[in-house]
Amino acid sequence: MSEEVLDEQPNEEVLETTEEQASPEAGSEEEVAEYTPNYSYKVKDEEFEFDEFLRGGLTSTDQEEALRELYTKSRGLDGYKDKLVTKEQEYNELMKEAGTYVDGFKTLKQHVDHANQTGDFREVGKALGLSEDKLLEYAYGLAKESELPEDQKDLLNQNRQLQDQLKSVENRMSGYESQKLQNERVEEAKYIKGVIENAPNGPDVWNAMMDNSRDMMKEFYWLGGDMTDAGLNPQVEDVVNKLIQNNMGLVELKRLREQQQQPQVQQDIGQKPTLPTVKGNNTAAVVKEISSIDDIKRAHANLTGT
Repeated sequence: MSEEVLDEQPNEEVLETTEEQASPEAGSEEEVAEYTPNYSYKVKDEEFEFDEFLRGGLTSTDQEEALRELYTKSRGLDGYKDKLVTKEQEYNELMKEAGTYVDGFKTLKQHVDHANQTGDFREVGKALGLSEDKLLEYAYGLAKESELPEDQKDLLNQNRQLQDQLKSVENRMSGYESQKLQNERVEEAKYIKGVIENAPNGPDVWNAMMDNSRDMMKEFYWLGGDMTDAGLNPQVEDVVNKLIQNNMGLVELKRLREQQQQPQVQQDIGQKPTLPTVKGNNTAAVVKEISSIDDIKRAHANLTGT
């Protein structure tokens, strides 16, 4: 082979050196952004933090978001935030209105006491919204009744007594209907609770919601109303299953908490196993380290007496 041909052949050592310089450095890895944990979450504009014993297990943003979602659901944000706010506003308005009525009754009582003492009922009429013309008509009617013969007065009184008795009967019937309706509601509540108890995960969701100060029965009626408004015409079982499905996150979070709170025993891998040997009158157990098969045999012989 001629020298020219030899000169044209590439130098293998030079090629290897060039490839090594062009290729990335051996063993290099793509840099990964460092994970910075965030333990806070918000519900109804109020900020909370994860439980201390759950923080140590977080190693990524995905895990953090999954746990944040469980915490958020556990406080009833999904599906019920607006409804709870509305109920709270209605309650505050009702209490404010009740306070107004209480103040009004106190004022009316003062006017009545004053009228009974002075005979001036004008303030009573104003407080009740009565017109003076109607008060005058009533007073004129009382004056005419006082001039009637006794037999006609008796007829008027009997007629008024009959009217009072009729009102009393109507009130009792209304009370009976109310009691009947209340009994029906009690039986309905028993049936709904029975469906919850027999549904898969039903008791677990009931207890998890109760742990978070949430009433499953109330939320059953809320959800049932929402489903009815949506034109779904749900049965009791449909509402219960939907409610359980919406709140399974509570059960998962509760189970996670219970698992983390259980005492964990971790064996020391570097520690040698030990077996107790009993000697003499069995008043003390001597722990002997096992470092070989012979040690195990001697420990077994000491235990069995062979």
